Amino acid sequence: MESIINWTNSNSGFLALIIFLVTLFLGWVTGIFKALKRKPKLKMEILQGPTFCASFDTPRTWNGHQAHRTAISIYLSITNVGSAPTDIKEIHVGYKSQSHSLPFLWFWLKELTASKSDFVMKLGDDSKVFPFLMQRNQLTENQIDTYLLEGKRCNGVVYFEQEESWGNYLPKVQDNKMKVKVRVCDVYGNYYTAKSVINKVTLQAAKEVCEKFGETRESLVEA
Repeated sequence: MESIINWTNSNSGFLALIIFLVTLFLGWVTGIFKALKRKPKLKMEILQGPTFCASFDTPRTWNGHQAHRTAISIYLSITNVGSAPTDIKEIHVGYKSQSHSLPFLWFWLKELTASKSDFVMKLGDDSKVFPFLMQRNQLTENQIDTYLLEGKRCNGVVYFEQEESWGNYLPKVQDNKMKVKVRVCDVYGNYYTAKSVINKVTLQAAKEVCEKFGETRESLVEA
């Protein structure tokens, strides 16, 4: 023991240097692991409100079959519960289609559609205008920031119109309800999903909330 103490006293400067270098190394390694652990994580919730689907005929036929479209609106809440910021890049919605016999298959709408009118609900004598998540409202000013810092939340309506279809390319419905899956992709290529059951309504009922529901793609055809 005495020899160890004597050696330590004689080489105190060298030991201090070693301890300093080890401390730097451990700090560097710890910092790397902390940086690796920092990543975003999005939690999604499909909210009540203008969350519904409508399928409706178009003026055309395909090979003798009546053509139709399906439009879906989702009132979506997204919260970053991770440890790093991120931004929303894409949002998709999927539904169980009558044309798909396998239960694990989803029919995906991968392109957001610009709605031609706002979603407005009557609340007694007043009205509530719901913000869009990825486009601007017409009746109110909304600036939804989809760049989500840690703990930040955003919410708004996302709207989809399916390309003109025919036959069984329609949602599976039971008791006027259908299953949907929402998938969000952030700028880092991470995917996050949420499932829910939403109402299937008539086009007339949908237009009571959004005056020009289902009219976006049709206006492009007419143009």
